[in-house]
Amino acid sequence: MKFYVFKLKNVLKVFTIGFLLLQSLAFAQDFDRGIIEEEGMKLLYDVTHHLEVALNENTVLCSWADYAGEFLKVLIPELADITLLDHQNRGAGAPCLGAGSCRGPWFPNGHLPSDIINPEKPTEKIALTVKVFRQTYKTMDQAGKEGCEVQIVEELKSNIRGVDFYHLRQKHLGERSISDCK
Repeated sequence: MKFYVFKLKNVLKVFTIGFLLLQSLAFAQDFDRGIIEEEGMKLLYDVTHHLEVALNENTVLCSWADYAGEFLKVLIPELADITLLDHQNRGAGAPCLGAGSCRGPWFPNGHLPSDIINPEKPTEKIALTVKVFRQTYKTMDQAGKEGCEVQIVEELKSNIRGVDFYHLRQKHLGERSISDCK
């Protein structure tokens, strides 16, 4: 029995490490591409805001909040005033941007708060791009009647002290007439 428990623990470790690695790679690819406009996606809003953000041990951190691994985040309370959706992760205390997995044994190319924080320069002026998309997709109920589901997708991007940060939120808005699914 002990042998099986030992083997199961090792399998779970390998699975968890693989999952975290894939999540980190997907995050990096998403930042480079941004949202790929596909059928049913329409860009509604694309604005760049200029903000001065505090960068210190209270606002730049590695956190597990709402992620399957430890991610580098910058908390930016001002995001609440310039975005439509809630970009605050559970327990974070403020809306945030993420830069992918924090550096560690499994993610040697990740970043740490010390890559961003400079005690001699506690704030930074950043350009933050906010894009809002309307996404529609066709549905069909059990009776074969077509419908159209709509959601809003909000993407935030910035580069802070040479590190790319990103955050994405989406909200389902409900069903509309099939003629609205273009």
